[in-house]
Amino acid sequence: MSWSRINLLLTCPRSFDLKYRKRLKEQDEPEDPSAAEAGSLMHKTLEYAVERCMRAKEFAYDKACYEVLFSVMLEQATYPGTRQRMLSLREPAGRVLARLLGMAAKFGADVLTEHRFAMDRNWEVMTRFPCREIAWQGYADLTMIAGGKGIIVDYKSEPYTEERSEKTELQTMLYAYALLRGFPEVQKVQTVTAFLQDERFVTAGSYARLALPALEERLKSLFTDYLEALESGDAEPRTSGLCQWCAFSRGCPKENAWRQEKSRGTSECPKACESSGGT
Repeated sequence: MSWSRINLLLTCPRSFDLKYRKRLKEQDEPEDPSAAEAGSLMHKTLEYAVERCMRAKEFAYDKACYEVLFSVMLEQATYPGTRQRMLSLREPAGRVLARLLGMAAKFGADVLTEHRFAMDRNWEVMTRFPCREIAWQGYADLTMIAGGKGIIVDYKSEPYTEERSEKTELQTMLYAYALLRGFPEVQKVQTVTAFLQDERFVTAGSYARLALPALEERLKSLFTDYLEALESGDAEPRTSGLCQWCAFSRGCPKENAWRQEKSRGTSECPKACESSGGT
């Protein structure tokens, strides 16, 4: 189970039902597939740039290296709009990378990129893979650990919105819990969303080891909501910001409603966001 599955079921049971229960082949590409492709390629650009610094053991921003990596990723674009999107992200993403590398250098942090966090059904951290006992897993874009503190960064290539920020808070909360459980030396974890386009860093949450029991209860509540929805067999469609990425929009009863909301510049916040509270 992954965050994407949890979020999809709580956001739109119909899409989850078609994709995971019925295992239907996706009918359509999203309205604008270039957005997802550009985001993926920008993630890889930043990932490879950080890994290069890790190998060199020097966290200094090298613009020339960044430009080479960006150019390589740009050549992998397959949709017409991807290149334009990536070019618009080129400079701001480079400045975000420079700030992150500066943080790693300043604090002398141990850095992990695309680190795999996984938990079993007993809420224990898993370190050996592959394994059939995984209950949940996810990959954190960037993790920094120094002086008993952990920082988890999630990249977003889309512009900042309150809905995206709230949804990321739940996603990174899972990573923070796994980091606290898996790294005994870490006493506090801060989760940050880096909106590349806006060059905006938003603190998603702050979690102390002393509050670990309360964090665990909150996560168990989220998993309970997921399991109850899963067992109910609910397959009702719902409108949300995810509708524009849905591969099963053809014939969806809510398609027209979503398009009307989109034209008004509004969308229904997913249930997963509504259940989100401050930490």
